[in-house]
Amino acid sequence: LTAVPANAFIGCTALETVYPFLPETITELHGATFRNCTNLTGKLTLHSKARTYYNNNFYNTGITSIDLGNCENGNYQNGVFANCKKLETVFTP
Repeated sequence: LTAVPANAFIGCTALETVYPFLPETITELHGATFRNCTNLTGKLTLHSKARTYYNNNFYNTGITSIDLGNCENGNYQNGVFANCKKLETVFTP
């Protein structure tokens, strides 16, 4: 598995974390993957193989911080973290 399809978890309010089920083989998250997963909270850490994040991937989630880790040369499209009202910190490489 190298990509998560668009809208895969859209509106899944039972989802509280993306790990450990999101494998490190993922290189792309297609549009709105976790949109409106309002109980997806806390710190989000992205692994180094994930390179492309499409529109609205984490729109309206409850994440408070994002660690981009070793995601150098990542491609972040419009609104990846839009409407994340609790987002306070972004750690970059």
